[in-house]
Amino acid sequence: MLLSVGSASVSHAQEAAPPKPAPQAAAQKQLAPLELELKADQQGYDAQLQRFVATGNVVALLAGGRLQADRLEYDTNSRVLWARGSVIFQRGNQYIQASEIRYNLLQGEGELENVYGVIDLLTNQLDLNPDGPLQGSPEAVAAELKQRRELQLNPPKPGVQVSPVSVAPLPASEALSCPPNLPPLVSRHPFPWAITGWGGQMTDATFGETFTVSGSPRPEYLGGIGFNRKLLDADPFDLELDGNLFFHTGDSSRKIRYRKGVSEDQRDFAFINYQQFWEVTFGIGLRWWIQPWLSLGVVEGVSFNSTLSNYEKVSWLNSSQFLNYLAVELGIELSPQWSMVGRIHHRSGAYGTYGGVYEGSNGYLLGARYRFGSPRLKRAQLENPPPLGCPDPDRANRQPLLPLDEQLEAVAFDGPSAQVAPAPIPERQVSKLSPAQQLAQRRAAIAELDQRVRDVQPRLGITVDRRFGKNELSSITGTETAYGQATPAQLQQLQNTKNQKLISGSVTHWRFQAPQVRLTPEGWTAPRASFSNDPFTPAQVWVDMENVKSKQELDGTTVIESARNRLLLENKIPVPLPTTFRIKPTQDQEVENRWSLKNDNLDRDGLFVQYALPEVRLGSATVFSLKPQFMLQRAFEGSTNSYPAPSASAGSGTVSQSNTVGDLFGALALLEGSFGKGRFYARADVSSFSDQNLSNATRVVGEILEPLKLPFLGTPLARLFGAYRFRTWNGSLGEQDIYSAYGVSLEKQASFPTLGKLQSSYFWRAGVGNYQSNDFVSGNYQSNNFADLWRANFYGAIRANLPIWSGKALPLSSEGAYRYSGVAVIPGLSFNFVPFLNLSAYGGGQSQNLVGISGGPVITLGHFNRPMFDYTRLSLFGSLAAKTGDSPFAFDRYVDTATLGVGLTQQLVGPLVLDGAVSYNVAGGSGYYGDVTNSYVELRWQRRAYEVGFYYSPYTGIGGIKFKLNDFGFRGPGLPFVPYEPSTGVVLGP
Repeated sequence: MLLSVGSASVSHAQEAAPPKPAPQAAAQKQLAPLELELKADQQGYDAQLQRFVATGNVVALLAGGRLQADRLEYDTNSRVLWARGSVIFQRGNQYIQASEIRYNLLQGEGELENVYGVIDLLTNQLDLNPDGPLQGSPEAVAAELKQRRELQLNPPKPGVQVSPVSVAPLPASEALSCPPNLPPLVSRHPFPWAITGWGGQMTDATFGETFTVSGSPRPEYLGGIGFNRKLLDADPFDLELDGNLFFHTGDSSRKIRYRKGVSEDQRDFAFINYQQFWEVTFGIGLRWWIQPWLSLGVVEGVSFNSTLSNYEKVSWLNSSQFLNYLAVELGIELSPQWSMVGRIHHRSGAYGTYGGVYEGSNGYLLGARYRFGSPRLKRAQLENPPPLGCPDPDRANRQPLLPLDEQLEAVAFDGPSAQVAPAPIPERQVSKLSPAQQLAQRRAAIAELDQRVRDVQPRLGITVDRRFGKNELSSITGTETAYGQATPAQLQQLQNTKNQKLISGSVTHWRFQAPQVRLTPEGWTAPRASFSNDPFTPAQVWVDMENVKSKQELDGTTVIESARNRLLLENKIPVPLPTTFRIKPTQDQEVENRWSLKNDNLDRDGLFVQYALPEVRLGSATVFSLKPQFMLQRAFEGSTNSYPAPSASAGSGTVSQSNTVGDLFGALALLEGSFGKGRFYARADVSSFSDQNLSNATRVVGEILEPLKLPFLGTPLARLFGAYRFRTWNGSLGEQDIYSAYGVSLEKQASFPTLGKLQSSYFWRAGVGNYQSNDFVSGNYQSNNFADLWRANFYGAIRANLPIWSGKALPLSSEGAYRYSGVAVIPGLSFNFVPFLNLSAYGGGQSQNLVGISGGPVITLGHFNRPMFDYTRLSLFGSLAAKTGDSPFAFDRYVDTATLGVGLTQQLVGPLVLDGAVSYNVAGGSGYYGDVTNSYVELRWQRRAYEVGFYYSPYTGIGGIKFKLNDFGFRGPGLPFVPYEPSTGVVLGP
């Protein structure tokens, strides 16, 4: 059967034509017809329902899309389309399945029931547009050719996926994806309460010495009772409340190791009197179950003694009853409820935080712990049941009595079978296996799943990066950084990332699930909606939202609001999320956070609040954004230390000044757009609006780029640039300022043809500009004098990689290559090298010319799949350059003529990874021999779908916390990921 769903015209082979539409329907505006090809076991026109009806293995093909269902109906009068039973829609890279779909083509609204799907944001607008050109069509060929030309002129940023311009051909028909029936996720340690009997002895060791048992026991003993309450069960981690009551008995003693609390003339006669007192401790504990029977715990809290400790009063300069409490504990489980624990018991002033006290006392405790109680009932949520067409023993019990009109509609769809009497709920059986055995059974079942995904490849991902320290790193261009000296990959992480956004990047491939979705012309709503970036099931991370409303603003930004929103890690750890998200259509700025708390010690004296105003579009190709700022730390302290004195020269050092009203406010403004084949960018960063500081509080950078077609050079990129108070970094010389700069340059980057295994690319730039910046002063002292000179420069580099040996990756599965890592780890050995040339001439007749090479081996061992030490990446890099002449400026003075760097990434236990690197100046005659030119260290919890890391760079002074949601490209529908257990009636979430 062929139907034209856009208009009222219909052609068919089996039934008589339906009645003509009513006059009011005929008067409606006719839509452009779209031909629908329909196949089914039975099809025709139902005169009683006045609908076209197809039943049994229905397949409808429309504009390169395919709709499958058990039953399909189309009303030509109301233009309402119904599909029910094993409903699957596919077009391009989009996949949606449901129990039922109803959609009104005229009103642009409808409903979907029991929804699961895969959405690729790279192509969703194209795939869901019926007029989108199909791959292979003349329109698609023309669009792809135009895109290739544009990409040659404006290459995408590293890691950014390029959106296709044609709709991919339909894959083979997919069977319905059904939720896997997995053994439930249970806790190996389900008892929430614990009581501990303690006994122990104090020691004269310091806290650090207690770990090596270096001190001597003191004649002070303690015993007591402790309680423990589990707050969060996130196996292998527990978050706990910890409280203890101890009774101390100390004998008199003259054997005293420290006597700082006694005057010097009395220290030889110092002694500790007999004493008895009580001690109460209370804190928060984090426990790591290294093995099912072995745990390591840390408790941080407070300690209160009923009286001053005689030992602390004699031993230390200051003492207090109320101090900080810190405990490190090792537990060995003897049975599910009994365990033996040993604890280092420490109280101190936490480096002077408590009344100027720096020391305290330490002891060793041994205890017997009994766990008891039942886990608290988890919050019931709206279920995500299997769709029609999947096994579901609870379906009959779940269906409520329907209103009369809905009963009649159900009978019309399904016949009398739609009204099935509820079946008795089967009694749930309790497993006789231990929790550890149940988890092993669950892991085995997961390993056997057919995940129904293939060709899994990593994409960019979203990074949430909260940095502390100085403001963002900057360089003249990111391209020059990429083609600079070869350095360990670990050192490039801060160089290639700015602190401009709290949230950056994008996740372009989402799996989603909802019990019901209602579509409207303004957007969509759902009582519950879940999203996961993980292509595999069970998902390691997913977003769970309740009472969701989504709408699209005029600039294309999608606003998603919910009553409750959480990020669930491993379906155990709930992380509250904002209830409102704004998702932009551009990939490199997808997630926008309007309010953010930031830190800039250099220009803003510390913490400040920033608010992002809605973007303003100026014409079709220009966007202006403004982000006002309020300086919290300045307001609290009443002064600023970020600027030179008002009467001093711009290059002078900063001084302390009392705030004016203008010092409390700042702004970040951005203007960017395109014209023809070119583009432009301007950024103004103002950290104070005070009249006396405005010139020193403003940083501006801008550029205009235009590709030029030139003989012999191909199509290089022409750049007109300008900067005012631009910050950069220069190896051993550290941070430098360019007070002002303007000029032009011509540059090009491209790849060489592959020669065997050798892959290489090149970059060159030639430019001339006027620079005003600090003079170079030997010894790396900041000069207050500015040099104002013209500078002509040529820079060229070739980046090459030669694989020497390569192993094989594990299967690209959830239990194979993607168990811990979002990128398949392949063992191997490669050699990277970068020959480079840098020629500079200055207006004062000076020049600085150098030629050099950098590089080194990178060896990767293991697959990052086993529990311990299964992934090591070692990078060794050095550089050597021959130089003639010296730059008069500090920002480009080349002193690191020889460097040596090393980087190490090492799996410790499970997903715990240590990542670090350092590079040194090893040029003997430079005057900077042994200086660190860069450094970085990070401790990271790395999983396939997400990463959490704590990092710090001693070189830049920047540290922070980083959370990343990985992104994947893949083919196939996957499996529904929201946990569902038959015969329970509800889904229980953490």
